[in-house]
Amino acid sequence: MKYRRFGRTELEISEIAFGGGRSGGILIDADDVTRRKAVRAALDHGINWFDTAPQYGQGKSEEALGWLLEEVPETPFVSTKIMITEADHGDIAGAVQRGLEQSLARLRRDSVDVLQLHNRIGITDTDRWITAEQILDGTG
Repeated sequence: MKYRRFGRTELEISEIAFGGGRSGGILIDADDVTRRKAVRAALDHGINWFDTAPQYGQGKSEEALGWLLEEVPETPFVSTKIMITEADHGDIAGAVQRGLEQSLARLRRDSVDVLQLHNRIGITDTDRWITAEQILDGTG
């Protein structure tokens, strides 16, 4: 497995991440034995980055990853995402905090290594779109 430094951080992450989304669906749809085998195989092949989001299976991906990683001795990097809805536009900073706390509870973790914004960024704001100004201002 090849590793790269993640941006300007000191994180050395595998070039391949274990994705928790709908495409593979393992964390969402598979039985527990299959989930365990997939996580073990990923770790055994040097994958040290697991990516998920609350939108993947309506939280099922984060929940499964939480208990699965409790069962392994390794401590891989974990990333998740938050999405700002139109209802959150008056308090974006609060929405980020609440979303992170909910994800951490599902993941059974005190922190994540990377938190990503799951919105599209554009010039207008809608339920899936947000402007750069709103993000930087934090209030919407």
